[in-house]
Amino acid sequence: MMDNARPKYRGVFCPAVTPLDGEGRVDLEAAGTLYEHLIAGGLDGIVVLGSIGEFQAIDPEEKRRLIRFAVDHAAGRCKIIAGTGGTVMREVVDLTRFAEDAGADAAMIIPPYYFPVGEVGLLNYYGTVAEAVEMDILLYSFPARTGYELPVDVIAELAGSYANIIGIKDTIDSISHTRAIVNAIADRRSDFAVLSGFDEYIYVNLLGGGAGTVNGLTNLVPRLFREAFDAFDSRDAGRMHEIQMRINALMPIYTAAPNFVATFKYAASLVIPGMQPHCAPPERSLTPPEQHTVQVLLGEAGITA
Repeated sequence: MMDNARPKYRGVFCPAVTPLDGEGRVDLEAAGTLYEHLIAGGLDGIVVLGSIGEFQAIDPEEKRRLIRFAVDHAAGRCKIIAGTGGTVMREVVDLTRFAEDAGADAAMIIPPYYFPVGEVGLLNYYGTVAEAVEMDILLYSFPARTGYELPVDVIAELAGSYANIIGIKDTIDSISHTRAIVNAIADRRSDFAVLSGFDEYIYVNLLGGGAGTVNGLTNLVPRLFREAFDAFDSRDAGRMHEIQMRINALMPIYTAAPNFVATFKYAASLVIPGMQPHCAPPERSLTPPEQHTVQVLLGEAGITA
C-alpha cells in the first residue's frame, strides 16, 4: 500500500570530490573548506566517496577517516551520504555499518562491478546490506561504469521489501528510465526518491516525478542548483529557463579531458582555497592544454574563487 510521505531525500545533493595531498592521503583541511562551500551554497546533502569522489581508488582506512570527518564537520547542517558500495560483500557491509555508527544519514551503494550481477544476486546484495543496518540506503545505478543497469523491477522489489531503501541515484542518460522507475514504485512508496545523476536533467527529473539531483557541477556552483530547485518549487518558469541555459553552458566540462574526475578536481582547485588537483593513483592530473580549456569555460561562466 502506498504511504503519503514526501521523499526524505528530495532536493540537491553534491557528490563531493575528495581532496588529496601530495602523498595521496585525504586532505581533511581542504575537505572542510569544500564542505563549507557546499553548505553555504544551500545544498541538502553531501555524498562522500561517490564516483567523482574516487571511492574505488581510496583505501579503507582513508575512507573511514573521511566519513567520520564529514559527519563531524557538517554537524547536522546538511545530510551526509557515504558511498559504501564495492565488489566484496563483507567489505560493503562493514563500511556501511561504520558509516551508520559514525552518524552518516545514509549510504549510497553502487552494485558490484567488473562482472555483471543478475537479478537474484542484486536482490541478495542490497538485501544483505539493508538487513545489516537501520540507516537509510540509496541505490546507485551507473551502467557506464558498472557495465549494467539496475533493472526497474529489481528497484521496485527492493523498495517494496525494505523500508530503509529510500531512493536511488539514477545515472542513466534517459528521462524515460526515470519515469519507468517512478511509475514502478508509485503504488508502493511515495517516500522513495528518484534522483538524477545528470546535471542538466534536474528539471526533466522533477517534471517526470523525480526528487532532484546528485551531480558534479554542484562542487563548483552549489548556489545555482539550489536556486534551480527553488525556482521549480515556486513555479518560476522564466527563472527555470535562465538557470537551465547556465547549466547547459557548463556541461562541456565533462568532456574537457578523458576523465571527468580529474577535470572536476582541477576546476575545484580553482574555486576552493587550499585544494590541490591531485587525483588518486593511477589517474593523472590535467595537461596544460586541458587546464586552459577548463579555465576558459569557468571564466566564461563567471566562476571564480
